[in-house]
Amino acid sequence: MWRGRTYRIQPSAWGRVTILDGNRPVVQGRLTLSGIRLDSVDPEFRDIERELAFGLAQRATTIAMVVAVAH
Repeated sequence: MWRGRTYRIQPSAWGRVTILDGNRPVVQGRLTLSGIRLDSVDPEFRDIERELAFGLAQRATTIAMVVAVAH
């Protein structure tokens, strides 16, 4: 939730990350070896762009660890 609105993080496929407002992408990025690179960020998210990238990178790392432990 951000500024009274709820957004959805679309499951990443092939290292892509997308945050949606309904069906509209508001943040798009890709996983890199050093974290995440945000390719497009809606103007309303510019104030928190770095924090958002950090949080998404942490989320991706956690998911990767869970998958590695499950195998």
